[in-house]
Amino acid sequence: MKKKIMDKLFLLIDYIYPKYFVKKVRKEQIQILYKQLTKFILLSEGLVATGLVVALWNISHHPTLIYWLLFMYLFPGISRALLLIIYQKNKEKKSYYFWLNLFCLGVFFSAIGWGSVSIFILPDRETIYQFIGIMIIFGVTAAANNLYSPIFIVYTFFLILSFLPLSIWFFLQGDLYYLLSLMSLLYIGVMLSIAYNSHTLLLALFFQNDKVKKKSEELKNSLVATKAILESTNDGILVVNSNKKLEYYNQRFLDIWKLNREFVDSHSDDEAVAEAIKQLKDPEEFLNRLNYFATYPNLDSFDELSFLDGKIFERYGKPLILEGKILGRVWTFHEVTDRRKMEEQIIFQAMHDTLTGLPNRSQLTRKLHQEIKYAKRFKLNLAILFIDLDNFKSINDNLGHDAGDILLRQVAKRLVLCLRETDTVFRFGGDEFVVFCLIQNPEEIVDLVQKMHACLLNPVKIGINNVIITVSMGISIYPKHGKDPSNLLKNADIAMYWAKKQGRNSYEVYRKELRIGSKRRMTLLNQLHFAIERKQFSLVYQPIIDLSNEQICSLEVLLRWNHPKMGNISPREFIPLAEENGLIIHIGEWVLKEACKQAKIWQKAGLKSVQVAVNVSGIQISKQTFFSTLEHILEEANLEPKYLTIELTESTLMSNQQTISATLNQLRKIGVEISIDDFGTGYSSFAYLKDFSIDKIKIDKSFILNCSASNCISIIKAIIAMGKNLNLSTVAEGVETREQLNFLKSQGCDEIQGFLYSPPIPASEVPAIMNITLSNMIEKKGLIDS
Repeated sequence: MKKKIMDKLFLLIDYIYPKYFVKKVRKEQIQILYKQLTKFILLSEGLVATGLVVALWNISHHPTLIYWLLFMYLFPGISRALLLIIYQKNKEKKSYYFWLNLFCLGVFFSAIGWGSVSIFILPDRETIYQFIGIMIIFGVTAAANNLYSPIFIVYTFFLILSFLPLSIWFFLQGDLYYLLSLMSLLYIGVMLSIAYNSHTLLLALFFQNDKVKKKSEELKNSLVATKAILESTNDGILVVNSNKKLEYYNQRFLDIWKLNREFVDSHSDDEAVAEAIKQLKDPEEFLNRLNYFATYPNLDSFDELSFLDGKIFERYGKPLILEGKILGRVWTFHEVTDRRKMEEQIIFQAMHDTLTGLPNRSQLTRKLHQEIKYAKRFKLNLAILFIDLDNFKSINDNLGHDAGDILLRQVAKRLVLCLRETDTVFRFGGDEFVVFCLIQNPEEIVDLVQKMHACLLNPVKIGINNVIITVSMGISIYPKHGKDPSNLLKNADIAMYWAKKQGRNSYEVYRKELRIGSKRRMTLLNQLHFAIERKQFSLVYQPIIDLSNEQICSLEVLLRWNHPKMGNISPREFIPLAEENGLIIHIGEWVLKEACKQAKIWQKAGLKSVQVAVNVSGIQISKQTFFSTLEHILEEANLEPKYLTIELTESTLMSNQQTISATLNQLRKIGVEISIDDFGTGYSSFAYLKDFSIDKIKIDKSFILNCSASNCISIIKAIIAMGKNLNLSTVAEGVETREQLNFLKSQGCDEIQGFLYSPPIPASEVPAIMNITLSNMIEKKGLIDS
């Protein structure tokens, strides 16, 4: 057969395999054909042919039988036997196509011989003899299936030539033989299918062998490359077998453990390990780990080794597994000394605030989980304090971001110093801090808050400015206010919000009412729109006493809201709400009108003329129309401007400096006095006192309340001294005791205000106390010094 034709036939039959592979295995297929065609096979074929002749001798034409038998011996038999001998001696000298063609020629002779039986030898009538011939043909073609199937084309060639004549013979006999003819065709199909399956199975085996050879070659190359890599890597490699014997180690491993090959080769493995671990800080732990993984060899491992010279190595351990069986363990030693130092620095920076050095927000939740577990285990309470600096934005805006940074660092430093070692301070972000404190009883929180306020009160010197730090704190307590970090932080934040709404420089402990505060705020806002027209607002007046003559010199006007259903509502609750929603302008104008009107009523009644001091919101005074509105109110009430004092907070002054400064100058020109309320709780410095037209400064009552504390005494002295230097009157708010009064007198305070003389009272009660001196009021209350 021509080479090109055969190639196409091979590729057509073996289409599922790559072309290169089909061509590659052809030689091996031919070798199997020759290997399977043994002399015994040829002898057996000759004996079967002889048996057929003997069986048909009595009924068939003798010369035909003799000629057929001679053909079978000479061509399929002897010629192929000679071919086998020649092939064994010369198979490498000729191409596989040459040997395949010769093999096919022998198959051709064998197939022609057996195919001619149906044409020339089978009898026409003797059924039993027909059966013998037919069975022999079936047997020969079936036996040839295994013999020739390594190359499917060869068997197909044999089967068609040897068996198809029998199918034709069946057809020519007629009657029932038609059925046999059809069945014989089915037999051809079955045998071809079996041969093809055997052929493809052999090819699959060859294909797998080819892949195994390739893989083996790749593994061999890979082993060479791996060994080179292992020797050139910067990691130490050690392979230990299941008996804890050293199988392999590279040079880097020896360098790490300060060993040499001669020592390792000349000593036992145990001695080598004992020498190596002298380099470690904790050699016992190293041996314990080795023994542990000898007991549990299927586990991966990772840990760090610290050496005496300060070096750090990561140790990786992985079982060496082959086909599910653990053969040993591979250890890798990777130096991470420099990386570990860098990681520690990066981790610290990632988990700590760069400005203050405090743990930052990323650590907060994790630490809170730990603190909750600890508190639960030891049955303690955990206080979460959410701290926000008051008026920080004003300080940052007016003194600059550098000043803000200085202030934040000082706050962080003071918080750390005043708290216990078991407490933790975090910078939450911006001007917010969070503190965790383990406490026995929730009542301890009061002392803790006061201590923190006291630590923060000392002024911070920033350039020429003395900045007073005040904070608003929200507090939630585990387990009373929540049992998971999210709720505890949220509740503390809610409480802090309400602390700010209460007037800053204060704290608020979470309670359920605060969570539903938003609903109440909405109700209040709706009612606030109608409070004036429904005449729910009223004014009360608290006397301010001139210490030089102990007489009332002024009355501070305070707004009250008495709702028919909700009762008395604190100004700390509704004033911020009014400011947030713009209602404060309308309310503020009503307060000014009523206060000026009432002052004029007292004057007409023959009472001595005193000032009325009205608190004005920053939103209200920032309006360009404020001055003209106030002039109209004074004119309408027929009140001289000198009997009106406008009280502003420090944060108000700093919110819109240019506009407010111009308005204050206009007020001063017509005789209205200006007073700074709650002085010392915000941006307290000489600079802005000099820049604004101011007559009085009012010392916040929080300092008066704690005037026995050394830091509060210092602040009060500083404020009074500041006022005298700037020719400003000083008013102390919240004076309640004779001791406070005596202290303020000794420091030269000009005026006082507080419950020592009188609480805020309605306008109708003012005439009765207008001429009572401070001493007389104290005597009347029974507060004279013993």
